[in-house]
Amino acid sequence: MYLSGLSEKRAILKAKEYAELFKVIEFEKYHPLELSGGQQQRVAIARALVTEPKIILADEPTGSLDSTAAADIMYAFKFLSDEFKKTIILVTHNPEYDSYATMIVKMMDGQIKSVKDKKIHNISEDEIKNVVQL
Repeated sequence: MYLSGLSEKRAILKAKEYAELFKVIEFEKYHPLELSGGQQQRVAIARALVTEPKIILADEPTGSLDSTAAADIMYAFKFLSDEFKKTIILVTHNPEYDSYATMIVKMMDGQIKSVKDKKIHNISEDEIKNVVQL
């Protein structure tokens, strides 16, 4: 954040905001080796998102988390999508996360098998392939 021109004070405030959002604020003084794997993953997600990317690519972001921590991550992603209009492309094998999505693209062996768009009901396969190829 310093390299992007943020002041130290603003960078620290922003880091704390994301640490609170991802419920890792209590770990701010810990060394990574003092954290569990799940805690490290939650801190890594918060660190990646503090730069406020427009598109978030998340490949199994909850894979090594317990159900409570996983729910916290999914809630934070939903919050970022709803409140800050972030585009989140989430790869998961967990069908329970379908409820968080606005669009679900199911794939098997590299092929699109189905598309469910909760906002736009008339979407062509070509449009989906363009999104998937990004």
